[in-house]
Amino acid sequence: TYEGSFSFDDNESAVEDFVTGLQTRPLNTFNFNFEGTIYDNPTLGTADFDLDDNFIGLTYSDGDGIFTFGTDSFTLDVDDAFFTYDVSGFQGTGLVSFNLSTPESTTTPEPGFLLGLGLFGTTLLTKRLNK
Repeated sequence: TYEGSFSFDDNESAVEDFVTGLQTRPLNTFNFNFEGTIYDNPTLGTADFDLDDNFIGLTYSDGDGIFTFGTDSFTLDVDDAFFTYDVSGFQGTGLVSFNLSTPESTTTPEPGFLLGLGLFGTTLLTKRLNK
């Protein structure tokens, strides 16, 4: 059995992998449970893109296991997505499904708003002390 998740920042600049010719981006997170072994070091994997910047899968290798997730075409079609593995000399394939999850936007208050909030709080405190 296997399950996992990963994330990457699509605003990160892609770098060409000279071996595969693919464009790659670093992973922010990676967590994959394969047959009871957890693989979770995102620095050992990359998100892979074709030359038109379409996501086509990811590659992960930690020296003991090599995993490739993606499709056999240059556009990720969730209907034909699969992964291959080579773990300690044991090789195989499996089906995989991808679910796109876009993180919710986190907003940072404008400095002017924070300053205004601080002045408002100071004004209230001053009025209370003067009563």
